[in-house]
Amino acid sequence: SQWQVKHSGFGVTQLGHYCGSAMSTALKMRISHLQSDNQPIEWYQPVLPVLWQKLAINAVINPLTALNQCANGQLAATEYQSQISAIIDELVEVAKYDDIILDKAAVRARVYQVIELTSANFSSMYQDIAHNRPTEINEINGYICQQAKAHHLKVPKNQYLVDKVLQLSQS
Repeated sequence: SQWQVKHSGFGVTQLGHYCGSAMSTALKMRISHLQSDNQPIEWYQPVLPVLWQKLAINAVINPLTALNQCANGQLAATEYQSQISAIIDELVEVAKYDDIILDKAAVRARVYQVIELTSANFSSMYQDIAHNRPTEINEINGYICQQAKAHHLKVPKNQYLVDKVLQLSQS
């Protein structure tokens, strides 16, 4: 209900240096002390590949659960495998043109791991559609489309998802 939060899983807080001065060891230590036993912190250098991996997770789970009106775990079904592969293939190609090298198999494995770990959850985009709220489709799959356009690449699967979610959110 409103103003209640249900903790439905455990995750990892992933941190890393993006730009500017490198983070001092003292600051890293302070931040590490903030972690709880159930929410570990991992440091990544460089951090951009981790952010693209997170983008891949959201680019798969959010629009597919919203369009198919299903819980995250249902995406593990065989019927979604080709869609998931196409989304990831396009994202990995776009990332390469942004000088981010991703291991397609590792990204796919991580996406399926998150699907399994959050199997009973309903994604934020699913919930936004269900509650007639704006979605983050433009900031997720739309970002992939924007970067693809800048590199003169085609990403038909991601563009299809953007178009369909926008259609669904307007109906």
